[in-house]
Amino acid sequence: MAVARRAFLLPDCELGVRWVGDKLRGSSEIRSTDLRGILRGNYHLVVIPDDNPLVLVCDDDSMQRLLIRQCLESEGMRVLEAQDGHEALDLVANNNPDFVFMDVDMPGISGIETCRRLRAREESEDTPILIVTGADDQETIDLGFEAGATQYITKPLNWPLLGRLVKYMLRSAETYQELKLKEDHLRYLAYFDHLTD
Repeated sequence: MAVARRAFLLPDCELGVRWVGDKLRGSSEIRSTDLRGILRGNYHLVVIPDDNPLVLVCDDDSMQRLLIRQCLESEGMRVLEAQDGHEALDLVANNNPDFVFMDVDMPGISGIETCRRLRAREESEDTPILIVTGADDQETIDLGFEAGATQYITKPLNWPLLGRLVKYMLRSAETYQELKLKEDHLRYLAYFDHLTD
């Protein structure tokens, strides 16, 4: 059985690839100059296993998405990209990401409305959502938290800290899920265990 992984060439080119047996299969076109760069050691090949956290980055600015992708992938995370709220809702329904990185100001439905809709879905009710806003006003921040955001940050982003913030939020979400499972188990024991009759 094939183990799917992603590999990225850094610093200035990126390739999505899969290992099938011992062969490398590209999901995007691999140029011969890229391969020569790998052989000469000009690029560092980073392999990200499929069991690493999956982060959805939703931002209408393609350059911002690229920078966030590179930052998170350098921390060992897998990244999906959405350019608007509608695409983000579809990607969450089909991929069940571990984390959502959501810009507030987007065309179509805003990041806050997208956050509200994600929280209304069972599959994403506990997914950590980090909203990103260019506005540092209290009203926008309050709207984000009321919609279900876990945390917020303001632009410009602090790139060295971004990956660590996401890792911390993922660890907190994992701890929360473990506590929920233990609580459910205790509730089950309280109702169905013969010792509590």
